[in-house]
Amino acid sequence: STRKESSAASDVYKRQTLDFYLSSKQNVAAAKCFLAKAVRSNASAGYPRVINGDKAPSLARAIVELKSEGICPPTVEHRQVK
Repeated sequence: STRKESSAASDVYKRQTLDFYLSSKQNVAAAKCFLAKAVRSNASAGYPRVINGDKAPSLARAIVELKSEGICPPTVEHRQVK
């Protein structure tokens, strides 16, 4: 599949994993905004245990910032995949 646009999907089978892929033009502010929306919109299922994302540096930094702001719990694991 192509990854021209940001997308997020939540695993609804209690695995609590959030897959997140950024376009190459995405910056930290955009990644943070999008990820915060994805986490909040899935609040009824609880916080994700794992966030799978591409190796975009902006995503890693956005997750760190969201953890420090309390939007994302510090226990959330970030897995960078190819």
